[in-house]
Amino acid sequence: MRKLLLAALGLILLASPVVALPPVNTTLTNLSVSATTGEKPQSKVWTHAGRWWCVMPNSAGTWVWRLDGTVWTNVLQLSLSTTVHADVKAVGGVSHVLLFNSGSSQLASIEYVPATQTYQMWTTRPANVALPLDGSTETATIDLDSQGRMWLASDHAAGAEQIVVYYSDAPYSTWSGPVALATGINADDISVVTAMPGGRVGVLWSNQNTQRFG
Repeated sequence: MRKLLLAALGLILLASPVVALPPVNTTLTNLSVSATTGEKPQSKVWTHAGRWWCVMPNSAGTWVWRLDGTVWTNVLQLSLSTTVHADVKAVGGVSHVLLFNSGSSQLASIEYVPATQTYQMWTTRPANVALPLDGSTETATIDLDSQGRMWLASDHAAGAEQIVVYYSDAPYSTWSGPVALATGINADDISVVTAMPGGRVGVLWSNQNTQRFG
């Protein structure tokens, strides 16, 4: 009888509706940064090995930050620039970081070090790579397709107002020329790239001149 009661209780518990728990907000210690983060479709925060990480600049340069409790701790400097707007693509223990900085943008790649719970420069390609973005580019984003090819989308190339993509294969040291997707956009329009199944990528952009998205 006891086994039957326990089995019945188990069935009742399994049949009970799932109750959504309210979100829990944790107040973090303020992090002083030297470049604003708004208005751009870039991702600067990720999780790995049970921790939160981000890439932000301060008055001493651009850093990888680790969240320790409620305090951000800088663990690795990626650039001396204090005006970087980062876009991060994390793939397991390796994260690729677009250091967008107008005409001097770079790609940094880092790898997780379990023993010290921090990051170091990617041993496959330790040095930052210069990216083919000119000073008129407003913003840029990166992603990796299912074949491991990296794509970069931006809103300006060769002195023209257009949406373009560039691509690079591992270890992402050299990049293709611009592939134009749209022309006749406004100087204030921007784009974002995202990986899709089957080795494809999608690019979304705005066109204020036509009042449409592409």
